[in-house]
Amino acid sequence: MKLFLNKPSPYARLALVVAHEKGLAGRLELEWVDPWKNPAALAAVNPFSRVPALVTDDGAHLVDSGCICDYLDHLGGGRPLVPVALPGRVAVLRKYGLARTLMDASFGVVIHRRFKIGEGEAELAARWLAAAKTALDPIEAWF
Repeated sequence: MKLFLNKPSPYARLALVVAHEKGLAGRLELEWVDPWKNPAALAAVNPFSRVPALVTDDGAHLVDSGCICDYLDHLGGGRPLVPVALPGRVAVLRKYGLARTLMDASFGVVIHRRFKIGEGEAELAARWLAAAKTALDPIEAWF
């Protein structure tokens, strides 16, 4: 399997963590790319030129970290990272959803700052940052 990723991406790191947790890291060929440069190899797998992107052993292309993590969870050994049965499934999905939304909001702020998006967008970035700070309380309570 080939995993396209880059170091700054929290989504790529999530996929890599799942691969390690499921004992699949040794089966991955890691392709480090800069998605902002639209490398041809990444665009061939994901037309949006976003990481992570996975090429499975049978040549299927998977994009979006949630889809890749689900695939790796089912492919790897051991118990599922996301339980099948309720209520355990709900508890894990609640944590995953809150953490994933925190990543989305934080990454949105980074993109706004990196590309210096117009003043009208600053309010949206401020809203995401405030929500990210609020989300940290329940996340910290889990540990």
